[in-house]
Amino acid sequence: MDAEVSTFVEEVKAGNILISDQTTLKLADLVNVSDSQIKPIVDELINGLQSGNQAVISRIKLTDDDAVFRLESNLINLPLDEIDRINKMISDQDSLPVNVYLVVTSENVNRSGLRIDKVSSADELINDPDSYLNFITNWISEKASQIVENKDSEKTNQKINCTIDKTNVYFRVCDESRDHAASAVRASGFGDILSGTHFCTDLQVFGSRGLWNPRNSLSNKRRRKPTIFNGWLFYFE
Repeated sequence: MDAEVSTFVEEVKAGNILISDQTTLKLADLVNVSDSQIKPIVDELINGLQSGNQAVISRIKLTDDDAVFRLESNLINLPLDEIDRINKMISDQDSLPVNVYLVVTSENVNRSGLRIDKVSSADELINDPDSYLNFITNWISEKASQIVENKDSEKTNQKINCTIDKTNVYFRVCDESRDHAASAVRASGFGDILSGTHFCTDLQVFGSRGLWNPRNSLSNKRRRKPTIFNGWLFYFE
């Protein structure tokens, strides 16, 4: 299946894209999603292509997250909503094969907020969809797991305020993740959390010049640069 490039671009710019939402799931459901749950999405894309449409999107609708997972037919490895970029890259071509891509958009999938990978040509998927179903399912599951993991990491990567004098270090948790912070401080060897404020008298912390003992090196309060210790961000002030 080939598409005339200029016609394809004009149709997409005019909004003539066949879009369907076949499956409604929660993000956590996608982590362990099955082939049988993904098959309707694949079937809908194939039906759209066989009915004469060349720009087709078959989406998974999530009920609890802004992430969007979809199969889409396109000419190159860019999402259809970036048709101006697509046009710049292929405007010198007369025709190109129609391919099928997996696309996920989410601020938690990676730094760019976008991941797109080719599944196959449109003809290959139409002729033998079962050969690609497991690949599609595993891809969606993998990217959903990545999003969940990154969201959890963001929740626990919270700031802890510290006040330092020459003998004592005080850690005050400045978010609602008090239990996570307490665990992190204990795991770091800094002791226990007492009433939301951590108190200790004889420790070493990582400063901008390496290991730094506040008992020996600090006679007055001074502002320090942010420091990462065991994955936690400490502000010394």
